[in-house]
Amino acid sequence: MSIHPDGSLVCVGDMSGNARIWDLRSGLALSAFEAHAGAVTGCDFACDGFAVATASADHSVKLWDLRSRKTTYTLPAHNSVVSDVRFHPTDASFVLTSGYDGTAAVWSRSDRERVAVLKSTAGKVMRAEWSPDGAKVALAGWDCTWKVYEYDGDDLGDIMNAGNSDNDDDDADGDVKDEGAVSNNRVATMED
Repeated sequence: MSIHPDGSLVCVGDMSGNARIWDLRSGLALSAFEAHAGAVTGCDFACDGFAVATASADHSVKLWDLRSRKTTYTLPAHNSVVSDVRFHPTDASFVLTSGYDGTAAVWSRSDRERVAVLKSTAGKVMRAEWSPDGAKVALAGWDCTWKVYEYDGDDLGDIMNAGNSDNDDDDADGDVKDEGAVSNNRVATMED
């Protein structure tokens, strides 16, 4: 479920693969999308208010134009269930997906390419979320662990390129930090 940036609409997905846009003022369904072949597991409105993304158990993410009420693109997002989808909070040209394949991915809407893969220490990534300023990405794992990716550069590409590294703790360019609950970069659990 996701609420539109202006607070007037809500997007809700269901187990049959459909998504609906509801008007919160009138309570009426404005649009119904036969979105996916599997359950809709997440949805999110873009910060500009003109698009919505839906994630699914069918391994894909669909991007929808709210003005035309049509799919603009289907991302072959993950090799397993896509657990959630989030637009960047200040730049609607980037989409973050999380999946049961143990990764989160950042996608460019402009060229429809995956620009980063962020690895989890847990098996399934249940959720990935941007920080409010978009400077960090947090991953939540099936096993109640979490991981945060951060960049301190001017360009969102700094986090993108570093996320593709085989060694997540490598900070060779000085732009990306992999944080845990304490300074030694360990992953936090509920027992900590």
